[in-house]
Amino acid sequence: MSSEKRHWECYFKCATDGVLHRFPNPHNNEDRFNLWTKVLDTDMQKRDSQYIYNCLRLCDKHFELCYRTPSKKLTRNAIPTLNIDYRQAANQPLLMDEFILSQASIKADDTPSVPALDDMTQPLLKIDLLVNMVRGEVPCSLGDISNICLPDLETPSASKEILQSADTFKAEKQMLRKVYKIENKLKELSDKYKTQCKKIKHAKNLSRSKHFLKCIEKLPESIQVFTKMQMKMKYKPRGRRCLQKQLSLIPLRPGINPQIFNHIKKTVKRLPMEKRLCTLIFDEVALEPGLHFDKGQIIGFEDFGHKNTNQIADHALVFMLISIKGKFKQPICYTFCKSCTKKDNLKYLIKSLIKEVHKTGLKIIATICDQSQSNVSVVKSLREDTRKEYLKQGLEHKSCSFEIENCKIFPLFDTPHLLKGVRNNLLNKDAKFIEDGVEKIAKWEHIKMLFNEDVGEHELRLVNKLTEFHINKDKIPKMKVKFAAQVFSQRVSSAIRFLASHKILPTECQDTASFLLMFDKLFDSFNGHTYSGTEKKFTGCLKNVSPHVSLWKELVTIIKSIKFITVIKNKDGTEKVKYEKVPSTLNWAGNIETFLEMWEMLQKEHNVTSLLTRNFNQDPLENFFCCIRSNGVRNTNPTCAQFINAYKTLLVNNLSSPHSVNANCEADDNKCLQSLSYLLKSTTDSVPQEENINFNIDLLIEKWNKACDEDQHNIIHNESKRYVAGYIIKRCQTKIFKSCKVCKNIFLMIK
Repeated sequence: MSSEKRHWECYFKCATDGVLHRFPNPHNNEDRFNLWTKVLDTDMQKRDSQYIYNCLRLCDKHFELCYRTPSKKLTRNAIPTLNIDYRQAANQPLLMDEFILSQASIKADDTPSVPALDDMTQPLLKIDLLVNMVRGEVPCSLGDISNICLPDLETPSASKEILQSADTFKAEKQMLRKVYKIENKLKELSDKYKTQCKKIKHAKNLSRSKHFLKCIEKLPESIQVFTKMQMKMKYKPRGRRCLQKQLSLIPLRPGINPQIFNHIKKTVKRLPMEKRLCTLIFDEVALEPGLHFDKGQIIGFEDFGHKNTNQIADHALVFMLISIKGKFKQPICYTFCKSCTKKDNLKYLIKSLIKEVHKTGLKIIATICDQSQSNVSVVKSLREDTRKEYLKQGLEHKSCSFEIENCKIFPLFDTPHLLKGVRNNLLNKDAKFIEDGVEKIAKWEHIKMLFNEDVGEHELRLVNKLTEFHINKDKIPKMKVKFAAQVFSQRVSSAIRFLASHKILPTECQDTASFLLMFDKLFDSFNGHTYSGTEKKFTGCLKNVSPHVSLWKELVTIIKSIKFITVIKNKDGTEKVKYEKVPSTLNWAGNIETFLEMWEMLQKEHNVTSLLTRNFNQDPLENFFCCIRSNGVRNTNPTCAQFINAYKTLLVNNLSSPHSVNANCEADDNKCLQSLSYLLKSTTDSVPQEENINFNIDLLIEKWNKACDEDQHNIIHNESKRYVAGYIIKRCQTKIFKSCKVCKNIFLMIK
């Protein structure tokens, strides 16, 4: 067999090295195949269609440019019309764009019409051949010319009909292109339909799964609704542009917005009088300086509502209402400022907002803020204004409050900020205080000594929560409250006192233990979060029978006596010791006195019998700032325009709910969205295997006793183990034995 490849050439013997085109497949596109075969001679047309498809080729010279693509391929409607040999064309009419299905000439009315289509198209073909001969494209002879019959000159021309047929053919080509596009579109839609059907089927199976429904029931109500909407695909959320357009239509500007208070006024009507008592908290959040043009105004400058400046803003001041008996929070105002809000502007906003809130039916009992310089000066100024009004009437003002429209408002400072302030001062200065008539000194070095001694063994320590981030000045996160609260705790105080009593630490460390325990009790008393009983008595609610009042009266004198020691080095090398009081301790004492007076007023005028002291801090506003920073995407430092959009989004979501007052509580339900991926995991991952439960308890006790015998000499390790053992026994009593007294007695029986 010859290994040489077959040499392909054009059917019309054209001298070309270009691309050769195969005939259309007769099985898939029979109509187009028949159109191509009409350019062949009669004998070739009688051959088998499969032979023509496999063995014949045509070059580019026989196709118009409109049938060619940039990649040198042919379009789907391509038909050979150029440079066709007249000897083949004489037997079959050519399908040319300009002359297809049209007659060449029409004789006069007395001339009989041509009955057959082939007879009508024959003159057209001869005219085409004549034109080609004139151009020199077709060799001619006398015999050839004699076979050409031209129409009579007196015969009317058919040019009008020819042009009409050409236009019709072009329209047909355009329609074919549209048909191909529609076919592709239908194919895409069909594929999408099949894919969507599969997704719907999987969603139905998942929504009917028992394991999935059990997981859904454990989620908060809002997350359940969101997940079910995503599964059912019933409510399609609006697009991003539509939502942004709706946000732009909301007229919320910096300063006081009347529409906010109008809605609050309608909502307050269904609230009981006790839940109308609220606090006004305000704080600033840092922003990224930037300008944004929107609807004829430039956003990014200082704007307080009642006035604005040409200074570029880098902070936003937000005011929020918090119920002291209910569970709702409501942002009511925001402004933009540079660095911090000045005293006069802040004072004007506080007075104006209190007046507007009182018109809605709510009653502000207290204001809560941090101890920044502008906030402290505004509180002093408001108190001074109230004192002047009393002096004009010949009265003396002895209250810790200030009055606006004859309503007493009690200014309080945020207790987490106060605790951080005391910790930050103790880092660099020693604290001197008087307790029970004895002068004591607390030092940060004593806490460091405890940390160094409590090395631990077998992963047990006296104070296992203390780390380098609690002790080392350079590593302490200054803004994190938990790192201060875990140092000023009963656990750390007891550990220092225990080691000092066993001569492991110096005896003077007990003064530091007393200092830490005092602020632990004080912070717990201002952080009461439950109406039921707790292990720590000061974390419960404030009542007449609770120990809060007696504790505050006992500690207020001690806190007022706290002075921090500063050592000043003179130029001559001598040292001078200076004792000074810091704002944190002074504001702690002020908080105690103000809270005692406010508690008496609430009992007398509003019949309040219990109170959660945790409702008097800035935690809800801090959570609101977190929501702004995480709105849409993580943006820790938004611009003024981004802040407005996030503020509107959070506010609209609250106001659009029919139960917005009761639903918008301190707990941030959006934290649960981070764990949605956990729902897709198998439930077996969280179920322990039985073989892990059945272990040899005798062997474990034997190893434990052996480890205890090795460490009998170490009192720190022994005390740590006793603490852990006591905790385990306590949890066993409450979780395993519960109310069974027999089991408890057997468990605690001493052998």
